[in-house]
Amino acid sequence: LAGGIPWPFPSGDRWVLAHGADPRRAALLIAAVIWLVPSLRASSLVMRIAYRAWDWLLFPANRWRVLSGLALLSIVLVDDPALAGAEAAVASLPFPVSVALDPAAAGAAERMAAYRAAGIEVLALVDLPAGAQPVDAAVAYEGVFATLPEAVAALDLGTGGLGGGSATAALWLGRLAEEGRGAVLGEEGLGTALREASQAGVPAAALLRDLDGQGQDGRVIRRFLDDAARRAGQEGGVVLLARVRRETLSALALWGNARRAQEVAV
Repeated sequence: LAGGIPWPFPSGDRWVLAHGADPRRAALLIAAVIWLVPSLRASSLVMRIAYRAWDWLLFPANRWRVLSGLALLSIVLVDDPALAGAEAAVASLPFPVSVALDPAAAGAAERMAAYRAAGIEVLALVDLPAGAQPVDAAVAYEGVFATLPEAVAALDLGTGGLGGGSATAALWLGRLAEEGRGAVLGEEGLGTALREASQAGVPAAALLRDLDGQGQDGRVIRRFLDDAARRAGQEGGVVLLARVRRETLSALALWGNARRAQEVAV
């Protein structure tokens, strides 16, 4: 339960968002303790605290873990609905990654369930139409997270509408903050978007590089990963974008077993 609080550690360890953390385990532990101790079971105050703790743990941003003092390198893969067995291939990687799903794609809810069953964190791709009014943004928000309720963050590749200071962006950021979700932002309007997310209380990160957006082969992808690991060491952490495709997954698997991958916490 204390995992959501960034407690300092003498070793210099940091709290970071956990991959695949499951609040149900903590809830079951609380319930077991309360049930086994009659004085606690009879206390309405304890039960109220337990219920509040359960509600708190349902916020994705409150699921945390301790990692070593290594620099952080995160990878977000955009899902390919046409690739059969993608969740198994992604789960077999030697390190955890997150997968971004298009909520408008056919079978998006089923693919989310498959990824989550494999222990893979899920994000929702955002693409607000240009000129959308706040009421349209509100409807879009409800639709996105009704389809992908377990998405821990929204992914804006730069043109999704979360930046630019618009009323629709403000509405989305406000809702993300209320529900404990984060945001991963592309390059367009990056400084403004990160500032607005911070002001709204939304945990946000910027994409450093797209690994395979132009069909790069495995050798180039691994070189990009090596460069990103060096940047992570300089900046403390970076976020990379790629796609769920066979050549990319193969490159990630090879890189994950190489020396450079051991220099960062992925």
